[in-house]
This record gives sequence, structure tokens and C-alpha cells, in this order.
Amino acid sequence: MSSSVETVGSSDRLMVALVSGTVLLVGTAVSLPVPIYAEYARVSGLGSKALGMAFACYAFGVLPSLLFLGGISDRIGRRLPLVISLCLSIVAIAAMSAVPGLPALALARIVQGLAVGLTGAAATALLVESFSGALASEWAAACVTSMLAVGYAVGGLATALCLLPGQTLFPLSYPLTLIACVVVTVLLLRQPYVADRRQTKLVRLPYLPAGGGWICVVIGAAWSLVGMILSIVPYELSHLGHPGWSGLIAFLMPLAGLAARPARTRLSPYAAINLGLVLAPTGCLLLLDGVANGRLGPILLGAAFSGAAAVGFSFYGGLALIAALSGAEKARGSAAFFLSCYVGMCGAPVVLGWIAERTTTTTALALLSVVLCGVSVGVWALSQIRDRPGLTIR
Repeated sequence: MSSSVETVGSSDRLMVALVSGTVLLVGTAVSLPVPIYAEYARVSGLGSKALGMAFACYAFGVLPSLLFLGGISDRIGRRLPLVISLCLSIVAIAAMSAVPGLPALALARIVQGLAVGLTGAAATALLVESFSGALASEWAAACVTSMLAVGYAVGGLATALCLLPGQTLFPLSYPLTLIACVVVTVLLLRQPYVADRRQTKLVRLPYLPAGGGWICVVIGAAWSLVGMILSIVPYELSHLGHPGWSGLIAFLMPLAGLAARPARTRLSPYAAINLGLVLAPTGCLLLLDGVANGRLGPILLGAAFSGAAAVGFSFYGGLALIAALSGAEKARGSAAFFLSCYVGMCGAPVVLGWIAERTTTTTALALLSVVLCGVSVGVWALSQIRDRPGLTIR
């Protein structure tokens, strides 16, 4: 991929920077409370099942917004959904600050889900339109992937650092992120940017382009592992006597995704997805070993492998392909991709959390390992018959 600065016109650079900042802040707001999940469960007097349910409330925000509002930026312009997303992030942080606990976390997760759903599709479409050249979709996917990864990393790390002096339910990272969201919102509103608008219905379903189905299955499976790590693993770490490592887990996954960027830029989107298909089940098996045997090392290594797969290679490759395949329906195509991500991310904690509550977390992780291995083998088998009439996976 070329790195020439001529890829984006000078008049669009400020808007690209603001869009990138918006994606970063929305991602940061999502991961801010991760190091406090176990503490929220403790003060609420509830267990891992309730924590998994509160975490999965994200689905009530992200899934409807992606399912019905993924193409809304085609109608109202690209900027307004981004402004709304920042405002929703502010509301989520304010709720967790005012009434800390699982109920507030559940509400915040719903609001954050709405914010991410609106941001992902609108930001990807706007960036594809801002970049020029044959690699516009790949540049846009790389930008969104990187900013989400940085946001997810910064949020968890910032809160973990704020907890070093002592446990608190109102870390300094909360008001700092809130202020940053306000600043970027004001800057977005002050820009004389007017997006092209199309005369389309306000509410439209996501668009799945031909050849995009298998991509959505891959990313949904990979992000189910992300959901397990962010919701259930912090609870397990607290029981293993390592509660302070929860913040590092939230930081390690997106950091691994960012670390994969140099290698990712040298791979085609297809090759990036294929590498993710190897890394995801490997990461899950390492997590399984760590949780089953009470060892911190495999848990951290598993989180790193999982982040490289889900936040790095598979996410970048899948989003680039979907954006390229969707043509004029980039916003709705991106919505379908993000919808798949969050179906996996939100569904896994509910289903596997329920299984873990009745058996053990080890059993739930073993089941997820089987699913991830099955997806990898299935996609590989499809690739062997890709030239068969009627089958389009490349």
C-alpha cells in the first residue's frame, strides 16, 4: 500500500483528522470501564453471569443502529452521525460517573453501542470518499481499524493507570475523555463541511455485497473471542488474584492489533483474513490453558494473539474487502460488517457466560475454541473449491 500523502487532498485533511479523532474517542469511551468491571460486579453484589449480561447490553445499542441506521449518513450526511456518536459517548461516561455499578454500566453499554454503530459506517464511508485512488477502501479500512485499536487500548490503559494509587469508581480517565469528546464535537460542528446527500429512505437495512457473507462469518467469530476476553476474563483474573491485570488485557488486545500494522500493510486483504483465521483459535487455546491452569502468562499471550487476529488482521482485511465490494453502498456495506462484529462480540458473553455459570469458564472457552477452529477449517475448505460455479469467496 502506498504511503504517499497525496492520497488525500489538502482540503480534506482536517476533516480526516477529526473523523479519525472521533473514531478514537468513541473507542476509548467503550474500553474506559473495563478495568473496573469486577469492581462494578462486587459493589452490585452480582456474579459473572450478571457482568456478562451488562456487558452484552451493548447489543441493544449497536445492533439496532447498525441494522436500521447503518445507511443513515447517505440521507443526512456523514458528519451528523459522528456528532451524535460523540454526544452519546459523553452521556455514557456521565452515567458511569454519577451512579457507578452494573445498572449504570448496562445503560452506558447501550448508549456506547449506539455510538459505535453510527460511527463505524459513517466514518468508513466518509474516509473512502476523502481518499483518492484504487486503494481508497484499504486506506479507509486501515484508518478506522487503527483508530479503533488505539481507542480501545488507550481507554483501558488510562483507567488502569488511574487506579494505580488505589481502587476508585471514578477514575480521572472518565472526565478527561469526556472533555476531549466535547472539544472534538465543537470542532466538527464548526467545520464548513457539507456531505453529499442522497434521496434515500431514512431507515434501511445493511447491505451484504456478493462474496461478503463469509467475511462476516469470519469477523463475527473472531470478535466473539474479543467479547469473552473483555467480559468474562477480567472476572476470572480477579478470582486468580490478578485483578489489576484486567486493564492490561484491555490494552494488550488493541495494542497487538496496532503492532500487526506493519505486517498488515504488506498483505492483501485476503491474506490478512487468512492469517487472522490462524491466530484467533490459537489465542483462544492459549486463554483456555491459562484459565484452566491458573497461569497468567498464557492468558496474556492469548489476549495478544486474539487482538492481532480480531482487531488487526481480520478486521482490516474484512472491512477493506466489504468497502471495495459495496460500491455506492459503502455505508450500508460497512454497517453489515460492523453488525457481524458486534453480533459475535455481544452474543458470546451471553451464551458462553450462561454456560460458564452452569459449568466452568474452562468449558465455555473450550467450546469457543471448537467453534473458532471450525470456522477456520470451513473457510479453508471453501477456498479450496472457490472456482466452483456459484461460489464467490474471492
